[in-house]
Amino acid sequence: MKLEIVVTHPPEAVVATLIGSINAANAPEAAVTLLPLLEAGGTVVLDASRLEYISSAGLRLLLQLQRTGAATGARLILAGLMPEVREVMHVTGFLRNFTEAGTLAEALKI
Repeated sequence: MKLEIVVTHPPEAVVATLIGSINAANAPEAAVTLLPLLEAGGTVVLDASRLEYISSAGLRLLLQLQRTGAATGARLILAGLMPEVREVMHVTGFLRNFTEAGTLAEALKI
């Protein structure tokens, strides 16, 4: 499955909606789109409510995004994680590195 990223700019934050899956084939391309959002600073919400699958390459990408945000002072919030993706992140210990919100609406209030 492929990955589509839709970026919007509501007043509260930059929102990147992730649709599909993140895997080794598309993680580098996703980084090209997502890293500049964090390099600009501010708050970035990854709306993962339509992210159906994440591989280890996707987890590495999320960690790279988190580290970039920490270095630039940007805030990264994960919103709407699907149960399967949330479980992978929880079991691997990745989830504890992120601010998480149940929905996009909740994330925009953090």
